Amino acid sequence: MKSSVVFVLTVFLMASCAGARFSRRSPIGIAKSFEDEGKTDDAIEILKNASQDPREKNKVEIYLRLADLYEKKDDIVSRIEVLKKAKSADGKRVDVRLKLGVCFLNAGLHDEAEKELLYLVSLGAENPTLWKSLGEIYYEKGRLGKADFYFRKFASAIDDSGVFRKLFEINETLGNFADARSFLASAAGEFSDEEFSKALAVDWMKDGNPAEAIDELERLKETGEKNFLLGLAYYEKPDLEKAEFYFEKAGKAVKPARFFLALIYWQKKEKKKALDIFRALSVDEKFAPYCAVFLD
Repeated sequence: MKSSVVFVLTVFLMASCAGARFSRRSPIGIAKSFEDEGKTDDAIEILKNASQDPREKNKVEIYLRLADLYEKKDDIVSRIEVLKKAKSADGKRVDVRLKLGVCFLNAGLHDEAEKELLYLVSLGAENPTLWKSLGEIYYEKGRLGKADFYFRKFASAIDDSGVFRKLFEINETLGNFADARSFLASAAGEFSDEEFSKALAVDWMKDGNPAEAIDELERLKETGEKNFLLGLAYYEKPDLEKAEFYFEKAGKAVKPARFFLALIYWQKKEKKKALDIFRALSVDEKFAPYCAVFLD
């Protein structure tokens, strides 16, 4: 133990022995003094020793301060351990269980985090951090309906473009396309202009509105992907002549465009052209099962 810590512990001992001649200073205050001097390890030792003192009445607060110091040291394992001790000392403290749940989440312990946080929900706790954390848990678990519920509650209280982006992704996956577009607009800062237009165009297509998708895609610079997406929009419209034009224009490097081009040839009864493309694509495992339908 460092000499500074030894000195403070000696003072504690003298104060204990000398009775009224010394007033016992708060260990949290002493630890703060060391922390302010950049002596984080010394502050931790002070609080660890105080937490083991049977006379100490503020152990929960000491554990919380230890948790904060361990966060500064990026020591999540120790942080979880002291928060568990704080929970054991007072299991009804919402702030303690919320911090513990968030720590579990940050450590990738989703089941443990879910258990802690749902306990707070059962108590009727209303807290944006609680809602966001549960949203993150269910997002990672692929339980999109629950993730959507909790992220929406969080978004009603806090403006967070990262959460809006996840709400966009969730609602597009769930088929709530109008909501997805609304969340996409709120998450605009998360995207480049090109990414935003592309995402919006795809959403319009999924929502059965290729005309809006085409208008959005026309804003993009000329690339193979842009031409592929324009081909898809015209294919959905349906305008097979323009779809063929853009799929061809996308180039041979854009394999999905080649596949749709082959589909158009097949629909036009130009089977030789179609089969040539299907054969070329069949060597790619991503396309092989779909090409096999036409080649068998």
